[in-house]
Amino acid sequence: MVDREEQYVLRVQDKAVAARIRKQLNQEHSKAKLDVRLDASHSDGRTGQFSFGSEVLPVTLLDLPCVVESYKTYDDSHLVKMCDVGQMLHVQTEGTSQPEHFESINGVTPAMRNARKRHFNNAHVDHQEVQAVEDDLLQLASGRAPQNMIIEDIEEEYKIDEHGNGSWQPVEKKAAPKVLLNVKGEPGTKPKRKKPVKKAPPDVEQL
Repeated sequence: MVDREEQYVLRVQDKAVAARIRKQLNQEHSKAKLDVRLDASHSDGRTGQFSFGSEVLPVTLLDLPCVVESYKTYDDSHLVKMCDVGQMLHVQTEGTSQPEHFESINGVTPAMRNARKRHFNNAHVDHQEVQAVEDDLLQLASGRAPQNMIIEDIEEEYKIDEHGNGSWQPVEKKAAPKVLLNVKGEPGTKPKRKKPVKKAPPDVEQL
């Protein structure tokens, strides 16, 4: 049975301590020991102590704004997904107060800074507007157009002009073929013309 790999995101607030931890972890034969002890009897087991050598700092387990995927590579070419990380260990400086809510405001990358406020804020939505959109979706799913809306089906084709520039243009609709009517007025048949009958010349009596 293969042991399940466990991963976590570690964020250290003190830059000097973070630099020492990174240096120790990058050494080939490092004897650095990281120890995290969370107090299960306080704050739902989300607060505790982080120890690294002689450093003992408070640590808090925070929820990330979104799940982070972690990958591993052995040849710097092919990536293999290893784990989904949804929480982060936030190591604080001594004397820092504990957060009121155990949700990280920022994500892992710089693009996710203040992501919870910018992307996941509690927007106020009008319930009548939601109901109207739901009704329109039901109309579309049943093959009908929503109220006060006309659906026009336009067929387009990609054309390239003489200068080599391409663009999508509507397909020119061809004129419908003319329907011929016969003598009785029935569509789809062509009136038949009577062929002239050639009469044989009369016999010439021999004199």
